Amino acid sequence: ETDYKRIEAHCRNVLDFPVTEFLDWDDIAALQKDGHEIGGHSMYHMNIGEADPEKILTDVTQTWDILKKNCGAANHFAFPYGRFFHFNEAGRRAVFQAGFRSCASAERGCHVNPETPLTPEQLCIRRDHILLNWGIDQISYFIANNARKASTQNNLFPDLQ
Repeated sequence: ETDYKRIEAHCRNVLDFPVTEFLDWDDIAALQKDGHEIGGHSMYHMNIGEADPEKILTDVTQTWDILKKNCGAANHFAFPYGRFFHFNEAGRRAVFQAGFRSCASAERGCHVNPETPLTPEQLCIRRDHILLNWGIDQISYFIANNARKASTQNNLFPDLQ
């Protein structure tokens, strides 16, 4: 999107974020040239946990198709808003039906090597984030806390537990 008024409305109404310039396909091509992998996040940043299954499938498939066409590959998907209550079983199915090979949340955590290998459709990638201004003590706290809570159940989407 390049229209400032549409970007402003999207940032304000959907993202609850200050107006920011969006990347264009040239920017994305430059990122890929520098070794970055591009993944999907949906077309309209909808709350998949509250959306109609047909609308979810259409959105996620459109996302995959556009990324595949413009980037050559689109293996990974991170669902909007990132919490488990922002996602559902219809979303999980749509992600893999569209062609993505992994799905990530924004739920903190880490993974444990299971006795039985998981399929990509079973594994919900948990991610943690750190901020540049955090000290090593704060970073160590989150890493240690995630490790203490780690279990094979954390590897799975909540609906599969």
